[in-house]
Amino acid sequence: MQPVSPVLTEEFQPLEVVFGGKNQPEYAQLPAMLSSNHLMIVHRWVLTPEERRAIANGASLFISQMVFGQLPQPIRPEIMLDNRQVVALAQELGLVNPPTTDKSEVEV
Repeated sequence: MQPVSPVLTEEFQPLEVVFGGKNQPEYAQLPAMLSSNHLMIVHRWVLTPEERRAIANGASLFISQMVFGQLPQPIRPEIMLDNRQVVALAQELGLVNPPTTDKSEVEV
């Protein structure tokens, strides 16, 4: 399993930030999208074919999270199957405006 870039889509790649790795060789770099209010990050991981088969055969995914003596922060694992879900996530991050519902702004 490896973190990958682009996190969302190619168009958002210039907005990505990279955590770790620069002066910390013991840590891998983690490309991520940071929400416009700086309260949430999103990173994307790709599983190897072997990992995909293991999960399909009932294996569990374990998430280890460093907490440094503090309470853990909430996490939200998700599986995104299409671009609509990616766009909704970009909207939640404040990276794009939600689609308009004002009919006066809709082109006919």
